Amino acid sequence: MEFIKELFSKHASMKLSRRAFIGTSLLTGLISACSRNGRAPARTISADPDEIMSNLNDNIYTRLLGVQPHLPTHDHITRYGGSRMPTEVIDAMIKANEYFVDMDELTIAAGKRLADVVHAEAALVTCGAFSGLVLGAAACLTGND
Repeated sequence: MEFIKELFSKHASMKLSRRAFIGTSLLTGLISACSRNGRAPARTISADPDEIMSNLNDNIYTRLLGVQPHLPTHDHITRYGGSRMPTEVIDAMIKANEYFVDMDELTIAAGKRLADVVHAEAALVTCGAFSGLVLGAAACLTGND
């Protein structure tokens, strides 16, 4: 853990050798493999204001990167971290992570399924709200071309 803290500290040099990068990647993979079935621990949210402030001031983002979390008092905005995922979504991600598939084939199949569900001519799954906006703008600009 000290190695990771040093790696992300404000005083660490920004030059990272290939050997250190690969070592860090392997270490990260090993740490994630040691988790409990890849699931995040169940967490309850307290209504106590002091506990909320304590959690906001001392979390993984502030300890390792110095980034302060924000209060989610807005719509789902990609720039601000999107939204928390329901347990069903995380479970589906864990199950999907057990297999390797061709990403192009997956993108096409997911788009076809989504188009069927929403009764559209075509659909494409994007990685976030902004990506969807860019894709929509590109579709408007190209039309039937």
